[in-house]
Amino acid sequence: MRVREARAIDLPALNLLYFHLNPGRRRDGRFKSLRVTIRPLVLLVEEQGKAVGFVWAHVVNYASASVGYVEELFVLPGFRRRGVGTLLMRRVQKWFQELRPAVVFVSTSSGDRVAWRFYESLGFLRTRGPWFVWVPRRL
Repeated sequence: MRVREARAIDLPALNLLYFHLNPGRRRDGRFKSLRVTIRPLVLLVEEQGKAVGFVWAHVVNYASASVGYVEELFVLPGFRRRGVGTLLMRRVQKWFQELRPAVVFVSTSSGDRVAWRFYESLGFLRTRGPWFVWVPRRL
């Protein structure tokens, strides 16, 4: 497997994965560009040239601090439990450590215990509702 930063040419593949994750957003939600005003990172995992997973993270700078968010993480069902999600998240956590936000947030679907265990295994702490928080160590 190969992990690389997504490019504009990857938008069709990213949209297919995004709609698989969010089928209700097919009409109004899609990646239109990889350019945004905040610091984004979109990583794509390929297996034999096919996109099998992605993570979309960003850092928002506020007046006194910066905050990181893992906006989306998705791996095709046939590739789950093979380390793809962990590979993506470890790369994102390293990126966050370099950018040094005060805190990083991720949310899950309410009651998704598999996702809860996954994020906890990566060092995230569950807060209220579906939110998890992680404080990056300084490199």
